[in-house]
Amino acid sequence: MAIRPRKKRLDLRSDSTTSKFEIRSPVQLLQLVQDKVSPGDDVLSIIAKVFNIRVEYLPLDPDVSGSLSFDNSLNQWLISINSLHHPRRQRFTFAHELAHFFLHKNKQRDFTDTVFFRSENVKNNIEFEANNFAGALLMPKDEFVDYIRNTSNNIENISEKFNVSAMAVKVRADIIRGNRCEF
Repeated sequence: MAIRPRKKRLDLRSDSTTSKFEIRSPVQLLQLVQDKVSPGDDVLSIIAKVFNIRVEYLPLDPDVSGSLSFDNSLNQWLISINSLHHPRRQRFTFAHELAHFFLHKNKQRDFTDTVFFRSENVKNNIEFEANNFAGALLMPKDEFVDYIRNTSNNIENISEKFNVSAMAVKVRADIIRGNRCEF
């Protein structure tokens, strides 16, 4: 009988690591949780657990991708994701709402993201920042560029590798290529 290693348990208590400083970049966030993530784990779910963010998937209006809000009754942040959208769209929405949590939660307590904000031509600075953060969280620049240089520049292969939509790949590549990458 084979002995399987125990799955790493997360210490979800608020500790000095998560409360000492503000997260301002996906790189910083990924470094913070790297020791809590095992191969095959969903890094977004781990991040939500570490920061005590509740996540729910539910049918929303087709024009709504998701939202981030503060639930006063539970004293907890809540990310809602449209369960009717494609799983890769849901994943980007999850990362986008996490971006609002890290970048904008001190500015407002409620974010609802619509189809309008999916566009690569987003004019709203808060939404552009959240899209850029989400893209960098899901497709870290060095890993993204290395994959394209060394493995494939086919958009479908890249999309599959990073588990994001083809549009997310295109926007991420355009941002990196245009040197508009803050993260």
